[in-house]
Formats: sequence, structure tokens, C-alpha cells
Amino acid sequence: MRTDDSVSSLNENSIINDKIDLPSLFSIFLDNFNLLISAFLVGIVLSSIIYLSSVSIYSSKSLIEIQQQENMFENSIPGFARNTENSLLAEVAIYKSRNTLDDVVKSLEDDVNIDIEDIPSSNLIRSNLSVSSNGRSLMTIIYNHSDPKLTEHILNLLNQEYIKDRRDFRKRSTAAGREFIKKEIPKIKQSLKEAEDKLNNFKLSTNDSGLIFETENRSSELNNLYRAIDDIEFKELELKEFYKTNHPIYLTLTEQKNFLLNKIKIIESDLPNIPNTQRKLENLKREVTIYSDVLNNLSSQEINLAMAEASSNSNVRIINKPSNAVKIQPTVYVFSIPFAIIIFIYLIQAIRHFLGDKITNYDALIDFVDKKNVLGELPLYNKEAKEPSDDSSLIAEELMNKIAYEITHSKDQLSSISIVGSKKGVGKTEISEKLFYKLTSLGKRVCLLDLDYKKRDLTLKSFSSEKTPKDFKEFFQDIDSYKIEQSLFIPSFDVENSVEFFTSDEFASEIKKLKEEYDYVICDTPPWSLFIDAKIVSRYFDACLYVVGNKISTFKDIILFNKDLESFEKQKSIKYFYNKFDVFFNFFWYRYHYPNYSDNYYYEYSAYGNLKEEYLFRRIFNKILELFNKLRNKQS
Repeated sequence: MRTDDSVSSLNENSIINDKIDLPSLFSIFLDNFNLLISAFLVGIVLSSIIYLSSVSIYSSKSLIEIQQQENMFENSIPGFARNTENSLLAEVAIYKSRNTLDDVVKSLEDDVNIDIEDIPSSNLIRSNLSVSSNGRSLMTIIYNHSDPKLTEHILNLLNQEYIKDRRDFRKRSTAAGREFIKKEIPKIKQSLKEAEDKLNNFKLSTNDSGLIFETENRSSELNNLYRAIDDIEFKELELKEFYKTNHPIYLTLTEQKNFLLNKIKIIESDLPNIPNTQRKLENLKREVTIYSDVLNNLSSQEINLAMAEASSNSNVRIINKPSNAVKIQPTVYVFSIPFAIIIFIYLIQAIRHFLGDKITNYDALIDFVDKKNVLGELPLYNKEAKEPSDDSSLIAEELMNKIAYEITHSKDQLSSISIVGSKKGVGKTEISEKLFYKLTSLGKRVCLLDLDYKKRDLTLKSFSSEKTPKDFKEFFQDIDSYKIEQSLFIPSFDVENSVEFFTSDEFASEIKKLKEEYDYVICDTPPWSLFIDAKIVSRYFDACLYVVGNKISTFKDIILFNKDLESFEKQKSIKYFYNKFDVFFNFFWYRYHYPNYSDNYYYEYSAYGNLKEEYLFRRIFNKILELFNKLRNKQS
């Protein structure tokens, strides 16, 4: 992309070809207004059909809690300890089980106030039932149904059946537990009695009072005997100084010492048997303790189960009762579909505009090449139109006045202009002709050359003559027939090779003379990207007026055109012209002015007055009147 003044300073690496600003967004909206309105109306119709024809669905919601065994007696009940996340998954399955659903259907069938035709099947209830859990203690239940009264009622029955099932399960579990305990307690008592008998018999078989009554063991007894012997020996030492060994007191001490030594000997002789005896004693005592503990636990559980069986509550608590049935389908939100459709279409069109290569509005052009380089614009209009709605010609006339003023008062050198365009159909010939007549009407001496030898529209349509000149010499012989006031039109010559003719010295000298004789010299050229003629001819002129056709020319065309001009020795003044834009956006039969060209903004057309609502209502009135006349003629 060129970085000089002729091309905008937009980033050449940018993927968008237009600035995302309010004018561009509004222009996209107006360009696609009819499409958006049509899509919106179609969306309204579809939404209405969906809303009116769809079966109404109502929803009711409930919240229940599964208590996590906080009561003392429930901790020991089989099947009631559910402290893991999987516990609620089981409860969800129980809630949606076939037994629960069948019981609900049966309750509905027994209700005389409900018609049998309105009762849903268990499969239908399951499909419309949603049960979710937080993984710990709460379950959320949502039920959807077509009848608002039955919706809340069915959800209430589901909760009741689920609670009843959990209560019955509790009672069945406690009853089975009590029956088991009643059978086991006598067995445990008999086992305890046998263990106690074995323990007592073993104690008696040892003939050891300390072991029988468990008051003293052998280790402590030996210690006591050794201490007694020490006391006797101490007394013997004291008596040796006062008594003889045959004294009765001394003999008594000796006998006591011998007795204690004999007893120690007996105890020490029995020491090898002590570990086995003690082990048997501990095993028997442990067996008695086990049976005793089991008996106590069974007795406590029997009491707890009896209390649980007598209870009328389950471990399920309803936090939120079933809510009132609320309509969830279809709702008024279905009418948001048309808005979603038009937003989607608008976004698609916006993407096409900003990423597409074709130039579709004036704002995109001035953003790309800079506003000071855009000479003017011209709308698409019908020259022969007489309807007030086709007043584009009036706007075109005003815009041509503006363009002529810009040319005659420009600081750039615009006395000789080549009208160029990269593609055919952009309107080069039309602009050349209109510019020629406009400058002529302002009293300027203008020379218009038809150098588009590939098409010759100006020569054949606008300035047709019986004979086409072959060169400048033949042309000057009949020059008076090509003069219009002070201006001159030079038609396409009948030459064999246009390239040779444009590069000849004759052509260069004649163009130089024309530039000296006339105030403005304008030439129409063939498409720039298709033929070399335009590039050759443009070298003889001071400025190039590049015509951008609305939805025809592309940004790439402008880039390539600027690159071609870089090869010129003399820098050309480049101006751009936006052509064939539509002044109106359409709403069915009604054509409405774009804001930039509506009355009360830039222009006021007194010839037609207000062309907005006035024209719309006039058209409607004329249609009604026409229809009325037809009916009256048929009757007559």
C-alpha cells in the first residue's frame, strides 16, 4: 500500500478495509435495512406460530434434605449410614425407581377428582422428572408437565411416596435387627456362662489361694519371704552376743528361718510352670470379657432398635415444598428469536463489509484514501425518471455543482484530467460527459476527448456523426460540428492500433496544444487494469480522476493503481470519485432517503416538497382508490 498522501495511512497489515466507526456501522444497517426488516417480520411470524402452537409446559420445584445419621440410635441401624457422596446417588435412584412412580400413578388413579385421561404414565413421569444432588445432603427435584394443577400435585405425591418408602424401610430394617438380636442374646449368655465356669475351675485346680482370689502373685510373695529372712538373720546377729545357740529364743528364730527357706524352695520349684498357667488364666479371662461386652452391646442395640421402630419419622426432611407451577415453555422469550436473527444477519453483513474487498460506501473510501483526496460523489439515478421518488437526479445536479467548484478552485493542478477506472461499468464515460457539460455551463473552455477506443460510448451515443475522423488532421477539417459553445469534443478516431497512436509525436503535440488553448482538458480512458491505453494516455495529463464504482471497485484495485503510478516520471495529482451509490434504502414499496441526502439536512427540493411520509401515504391512498375504481367498474 502506498504511504503517500494519495492513499490513507491505514495499516497495510490490517485485515479490515474500513474503520469500525459509527458511520460505517450505520451505513451497513441502511444498506441491509430491507433484508433485516424482512427477516425480522419472518421471525415474528415464526415466533408467533411457535408460541401459539406449542404445548404449554409448566414446572414445579422442591428441595429435600437427607439427614446424615445425627441421632444416637440410627448409627447402628443397618442400611442407614450414608456419609459418602455415593449415598445420595442411591437416594436419587430410589426417588426415580419404578416402585415409587407406580405408587404415584396408583394414587392418581384413586383420586376421583382427576380424569383418567389426564393421568400420565410412569414412563412419562420419569421422562419429565429431574433429580439432582449436591453430593452431600440436599436433593433438588424438578417436575415438568402440561397441566399446571397436576404438576404441583404429582411432585407432592412423589415426595410423599419417597418419604413413606424411607419410613417403611426404616421399620423393616429395625424389625429384622431386633429379631436377630433376640435370637443371639441367649446364645451369648450361654457362651458367657461356659467361659466363667472354665475360668473358675482352672483357678481351683491350681490349689493356690492367691491365684483363686487373684490377691497376690508369686513374684511379690518371694520378695516378702526374702525380706522376712533378712529380718531373722539381723536378729540372729543381735542375739549371738547375749544368748547361746541352744537358747529357746535363738532356736525359735532358727526354726522360722528354716520354714521360710523351705517355702521359698517350694515356690522356686514351681516357677517353670508359671508362664503356662498365667497364659491359660488370661485367655479364659479374655473370653469372659468378650462375651460380656457382646451381650452388653446387643442389649443396647435392642433398646435402640425398639426406639427407632416406634418412631414415625424417616431421615428425609422437606425443606421447600413443591412450588406453584410456572410456565417455562413456550414463554415470551420466544419472541427474542427475531432480534437474534437480525443481529446475526447484521453481523454477517458487517463481517462481509469490513473483510470484503469491494467498496460499498463513501465512508469506507475516505477512510482508505483520505477525505482530502476524494473529489466528489455521484448517485445512481435514472435520467428519464419523472416520479418524485426518483429525485436522485436532483441530488446529482447539486453534487456536480460541488464537484465543479472543487475543480475550479483546487490548489492542485487539475487543468488536464484523465478519467480512469480499474474496471468497466464504474461510470467513467458518464462522469466525463457530465463534468464536460457542467464546466462548459460555467463559462469554461473545456475539451473532452473520447480516448476509450475499446468502447467509444461518448462518440457513438452522445456525439454521434455520420463519419468518424481517422486522425487530428481530418478532425480539424470538420471541427465546427464538434464544438459546443466555447468547448470542444474530440471523438474516437478510426485508427488501426491505438497504442501506436497514443505514443506518436502527433498525439503528444496535439494534446499539448489543447492544454494551452482550453481551460480544462478531460479525457475518457478504457479500464486501467484491462488495457495499457489508460496508462499511456495518463502520462500526458496533470491529474488522474480515479472513479470508484459502488460495489464494483475494490481496495486492491486502488492499491494496484497507485503502484502503477509510481513508475511515472512526473508525480500525478490523484483524485478519487465515488460513483453509483444509492440515495435510498428500501422498505418494501417505500423508498426512504439516506440521512446524508434527505431533505431538511443538506437539500430541500421545493419542486417535490417533503418526500417522506407524504409520499408514502399518497401511494397508499392511490392504491386504495385504484382498487375501488376497479370494483366499481366491475359492478357497472
